Amino acid sequence: MCGVKDEGLIVALQLGAGNRTTTNVIPGDVNSLAFSRTEREILRSFYGTGNATLPGGIFPHGVNGEIAEEIVRERLS
Repeated sequence: MCGVKDEGLIVALQLGAGNRTTTNVIPGDVNSLAFSRTEREILRSFYGTGNATLPGGIFPHGVNGEIAEEIVRERLS
């Protein structure tokens, strides 16, 4: 849901590492540098729900901490 940052395991050659592979473990640019992610994007991936405020995945009960609490507060306001 975030464009090329969330590409699958099989990618177009021009998106593969160094333009030499069509498989992927960690999405990256043509220089094989991983894309930066926001806190929301990381929580969406961890939760596996596509929603940074809806727990699931490897954190079925959610996470605690300032970043997660701030994201929930933003969503509720």
